[in-house]
Amino acid sequence: MQEPSTQAIRCIREILGCSNYLSAGLCGYLLGSMTCLLTVLYCHLGGPYCYGLVLSVGDEGMAMVRWQDWEGHGLEHCFCRENAEGLVLEGVVAGTRLGAYGGHYIVRTDPLFRTREVRVKYVGGPSLHVESDGEGNWRDMIAPKTLSALDGCLDVDVGITPATNTLPIKRLKLRAEESRGIVVAYVPLPDQVKGDFLPLRAEQRYTCLERERRYRYEGLFRAFTAELEIDAAGLVLDYPDTFRRVAVSD
Repeated sequence: MQEPSTQAIRCIREILGCSNYLSAGLCGYLLGSMTCLLTVLYCHLGGPYCYGLVLSVGDEGMAMVRWQDWEGHGLEHCFCRENAEGLVLEGVVAGTRLGAYGGHYIVRTDPLFRTREVRVKYVGGPSLHVESDGEGNWRDMIAPKTLSALDGCLDVDVGITPATNTLPIKRLKLRAEESRGIVVAYVPLPDQVKGDFLPLRAEQRYTCLERERRYRYEGLFRAFTAELEIDAAGLVLDYPDTFRRVAVSD
C-alpha cells in the first residue's frame, strides 16, 4: 500500500480528533474505500472509542475481520484483542437484520473470558452500558441500577454481530462432543428494543463438534440452530443464513 501524503495524514488525524495516535500507515489504511464508511460511523458515535481501536493495532493476539449479511448486504468491521487481561471486541456495523441501522459495540472480558463490560450505541437511537462482576451480577451503568433479571449470566450476546459467539466458546473450553447449556445477556437489535435498552436473559447451548474449529450453537430462546466454524482467533467465519465473512482487503 502506498503511504498517503502529509496533507492526507493531517486531514485524517483532524477528522478523528486523535492526532497523537494515528501512524502514517494506519492513515493510509483508513483511506481505503470500505473503511471510510466505518470511520464515519466511529466519528458519529463518539471520538473516545477510536482511541481503543488505534492503540490496539500491532498488539500480540490482535485480529481484524469483516462480515456482511448472508445476502451480501451491509458491513461490519471488528477488532479483537486478546492478552493476559482478557479479550476486547470492538466493531462498527452498518446492518440489515430486521431493518437498516448503524451501530457500535465494545465488549470487555476478564482473563477467564467472563464478560465484564458492554457498550452498544445505535446511530440516532439508544445507548447501553452495563457491567458485570464476573460472577453473574450485572448493573446498568446509565440508570444506574442492579439488573437482577441477568443473575447468573456470564456471557453477552450482542445481536448485531457474530463476534460475541467467541466469548462462550473460549470460556467453556468444551471437549469434543461435549455440550453445555448457558444463560446469556442478549442485547437486542434496534427493532427488538421495547422500553429501556437493556440486555435480556436468554437460554443457549453450545456443543463442540471439533475442538477449536467447529461448534453447534442453539438459541433455545428462539428455536434456532447453526453450525459455526471458527478461525485461529476463535471468531466465527460464517454464520449460516445470517452472517458471511468477507476479506478485509475488499
